[in-house]
Amino acid sequence: MLNLTPGDLVTFPLRGASYGVALVVHVDDLALNDLYHFAICDAVVDESDGGEDQYGSPLPRVHDTDEVSTAPVLIEHIALTRHGLEASDLVVVTDREVTEDDLEGYRAWLHLRYQDAVRRGVMRERIDDNPDDEEFDEVLEEGSGEELDEVSGEELAEEREGESTDAAEEEPKRDEEIATDAEPPIASTTLGVHDVALGVALIRQRAIFERPIFSGSSLGRYIMQLGDDGGAIEEIIARLLDGDFGAGDELMDYGEAGMRMLGSHLGAGVAPELADDILQVLVNSGETVAYERVGSFMETHGTDRDDPLYASAVRAYCYAVMLTAGEPEALKTRLGLLESVKDAELLDDVRSAREALADEA
Repeated sequence: MLNLTPGDLVTFPLRGASYGVALVVHVDDLALNDLYHFAICDAVVDESDGGEDQYGSPLPRVHDTDEVSTAPVLIEHIALTRHGLEASDLVVVTDREVTEDDLEGYRAWLHLRYQDAVRRGVMRERIDDNPDDEEFDEVLEEGSGEELDEVSGEELAEEREGESTDAAEEEPKRDEEIATDAEPPIASTTLGVHDVALGVALIRQRAIFERPIFSGSSLGRYIMQLGDDGGAIEEIIARLLDGDFGAGDELMDYGEAGMRMLGSHLGAGVAPELADDILQVLVNSGETVAYERVGSFMETHGTDRDDPLYASAVRAYCYAVMLTAGEPEALKTRLGLLESVKDAELLDDVRSAREALADEA
């Protein structure tokens, strides 16, 4: 396995022959599962020809060192498990010193992780707001293997944006300062830990790049255009419909566009087994449009026990409610439909959904 050191600048596959750039900012050497922390740079690079290691063996791939070393930070923190690291196919291109600014995202992540542990009651709050090292290591490992399903540091970003606004009101920038202010925006830190390849994890965070401050970045433009590749989406959906359930994971990389096109295959004539597969991918995607399709499917098919898609609709809806505590509007407005579910085989699903709602209340 690649031995990473803070300061390493690495590349990772995105799609085809395109690669992203990341800076290793910290490595948590934990007892059960090391965690690797990266800052994502605003660059999409290609491979260069040639290159050998010190023993004359061909390198797996080579990149332009200047292009990699000059790429500015765009997203200041994302964390991977050891399994995610092994799946990432990273190549160290060069290195540089890790600055205090580089560590800002990692430290914010630590603070958010600590606050979340205190909120959930799995850790005692410290008077000095500084967690015990051994106790906090357990909290870090508790989250290892979880894929990120929300951008939980957005409040931090909003605070920063608010501070910037306040500062601007106190002392407006001169035109020449605005014109030369080329530093890219930095995204909020994220609370979760990814157990998948770095490129896969990043592409699945497409919602981040839909925000105006990121959609114009080099990496943002690249990731956003993935969702516009209708031909690729249809090819993946065709494999899913043909029984390749692993294609569902690929489809999630296309975000809203992929889920919208997949949802269109939930017609009245779909077989229950296939409907189950499609609905599970929709729910797991976390996309708003997917919840809308699951909710409408429940409304159409989840009220008549004689409907061949009745069980599929109820189970998928309950699964979505269980994962989200019914927060998405498309699910929340249909919670009353659970009252009509009396089928004994579905009561456990309904119970799990209601427990999730009660825990959130």
